[in-house]
Amino acid sequence: MDDRATQVALFRYRVIAPLLAPDLTAGERTELQAALLGQLHLVPGVKKPRKLSARTLRRWQKAYREQGFAGLKPRIRRDRGKPRRLDPAVLEKAVALREEVPERSVRQLVEILTLDPETPVREGELKPSTLAHHLRRLGKTRALLKLPKKAYRRYEKDRPNAQWQGDVFYGPFLPDPEKPGQMRRTYLVAFLDDHSRLVPHAEFYWAEDLPSLLDCFRKALLKRGIPARVYCDNGAIYQSHQFQRICAELGVHHLSARPYSPQGKGKLERFWQVVDSSFLPELRAFPVDSLAELNRLFTAWLEQGYHHRPNRETAQTPSARFARALEDIRLPDPARVAEVFLWQEERRVDNTGRVSLGGNRYEVDSRLAQRKVQLRYDPFDLSRLQVWHEGTRYPDAIPYQLVREHDQRVRPGPRPPAELPATGLSYLKLLLKRHQDEARAALAEIPFRTIQKEEDSDDV
Repeated sequence: MDDRATQVALFRYRVIAPLLAPDLTAGERTELQAALLGQLHLVPGVKKPRKLSARTLRRWQKAYREQGFAGLKPRIRRDRGKPRRLDPAVLEKAVALREEVPERSVRQLVEILTLDPETPVREGELKPSTLAHHLRRLGKTRALLKLPKKAYRRYEKDRPNAQWQGDVFYGPFLPDPEKPGQMRRTYLVAFLDDHSRLVPHAEFYWAEDLPSLLDCFRKALLKRGIPARVYCDNGAIYQSHQFQRICAELGVHHLSARPYSPQGKGKLERFWQVVDSSFLPELRAFPVDSLAELNRLFTAWLEQGYHHRPNRETAQTPSARFARALEDIRLPDPARVAEVFLWQEERRVDNTGRVSLGGNRYEVDSRLAQRKVQLRYDPFDLSRLQVWHEGTRYPDAIPYQLVREHDQRVRPGPRPPAELPATGLSYLKLLLKRHQDEARAALAEIPFRTIQKEEDSDDV
């Protein structure tokens, strides 16, 4: 779990993220700031919602521009308790009362709830300010409920990597490698570039879980650069602290779709239709029996087929449209990406200088005995743990008793698959062959001998 400093930094980033967008006009920025200043914000660890000052917003933006995500963390830890929670049943009834008659004031709603013998609210227990905050959070204000239904317009970002869309598609069933004789569903996790319709990365996984999402997102970043925004639904994996923290540390604005409003993901829905009408029929004609084979064929179909097929709306191929502005792509530092994607857990070191994680025991710097530390690690390799304490990195933990090589919440990568049997003319296998041939041709053009000679001469 994230420590409180990270939670506070993530809250601050969510507040200022709309103001950090590079394509905002001065008028849009002023309007956004006015809206933020007029809202009540629920700060982690603070009981009552509070308003923010313009000076606070400027200070947070300055800290983020100069120091990144780390600059948003509070310098001094303070714990003032947990925020007050409202009974969900009471809130649900209040929402129903407001929707029934939008003109009802908050005080009138409180009075109705108090008088209702079936509602567990006593006189003076529910404050109007508390209920008003939750109604605003849910968009159940009188002004919003009186507005006419929205008319959605088609939009498109003006450049590659201005915004990605992320979602999950139910894939085919394959033989379960862990349970012989049984079939198991696969899940296609994908990100799509809004401007070009290019798919930075998509891959089939055994589970619709956080490790699958993070693996796909990491590969997409390394292949196609860092997007300005990522737009996804309200699923648990997309709203996880881990995914939001990674976006914040990389400077990616995390956007969430409104509940029951799928209109914003229309481009990704159309991509799912292409997968369903083009890739899956070929797969049914020539089925595979492993996840590795499925992903090999899908990658070939994606890179050799979909990316080179003209889009009906843009009249261009996704590959060509994405390549028009390569100079504007923000390329990531692979080492930085590896650091950001490390998992984080807090543990307390015992008096012998040892700490536990996932059933394993490790030795750490003796100066950290009986102190709380943050462990950062690759969930697929528990043999190495970074050790951090109050923002300072100490020597890595040394395995003392290693009984588990990977985190139990992830699955190790698949073993190399056997060659596909040649049984007929398969479109997917033809694409796979062309994809492999192009990769070999590109590799053959690299002058390895010349590079080696230059390195040898430099050593002399």
